[in-house]
Amino acid sequence: MFCVNCGKQLEESARFCPYCGTAVSTAPNAGDAGAPQQNEFHSDYQTGGTGAWEPDASKRSGGFDPWSVKGASQPGTGGANSGGVGGVNQKPCGDDPWGRSNGPVYAASAKAKKKRSPAKIVLIIIAIVLGVGIAGFALLVFIGARIPDYELLLDDYFSYAENDDVQGIQSLFVPEVYESCVEYAGEENAMDILDSWTKYYGLAFNYYEVADETDRTDQLDDFNEAFGVSATDYRNVTVNAYYENGVYNCLDFDLVEIDDSWYLVRTW
Repeated sequence: MFCVNCGKQLEESARFCPYCGTAVSTAPNAGDAGAPQQNEFHSDYQTGGTGAWEPDASKRSGGFDPWSVKGASQPGTGGANSGGVGGVNQKPCGDDPWGRSNGPVYAASAKAKKKRSPAKIVLIIIAIVLGVGIAGFALLVFIGARIPDYELLLDDYFSYAENDDVQGIQSLFVPEVYESCVEYAGEENAMDILDSWTKYYGLAFNYYEVADETDRTDQLDDFNEAFGVSATDYRNVTVNAYYENGVYNCLDFDLVEIDDSWYLVRTW
């Protein structure tokens, strides 16, 4: 006799296939023709979701376990396949429908990796670029806030002075101030009055440092009225200047801000 499911040869008295668990069909009694036959396999075992037969846990306490291999002991006998414990039987190692050994293994398919759409990738790139740009702008603003604008004017002043460029220094003064000084003292004396340090022009300059700064708001209105301008800031800045020949000078600059630009008023 052979199993109708797996084709393995079975003993004539077998009620279940020890290899795949399929019940061996038996012909119904003549007196019971047409009536549903009670299958003892169905009474002791249930059908799983995948079609495989699974033992009914409520009825494992007694009866013969059809999943014991051929020659296995009955429950409680402590046979070779009972593991020394009564009622514990092992499943066969053939075509096991649970995939325990040689049978097929039913593993959950791996989740497919989510792919970002091109639109999302573009948005991410734009966000990164904007973030870098904003960070760079904030850094420039921070650096600019730490460096007073008038220091650029001082840089130009010492650069012109080192090169003995009187015309360059003249361009740093408020035009109305320079013209007023020319009218008062003459063009040949105007720069000597506005810049008392002209005698140091041409010296090899080393470096300078701002020693002090005073906001002279008290002079702002008078200055605007006297020269007819619209300055928004007036400051006195003390600078320590160092030259390569060892000369050290302490200079005071009067500076004003007009239309977001700084100009000299006088140097003394």
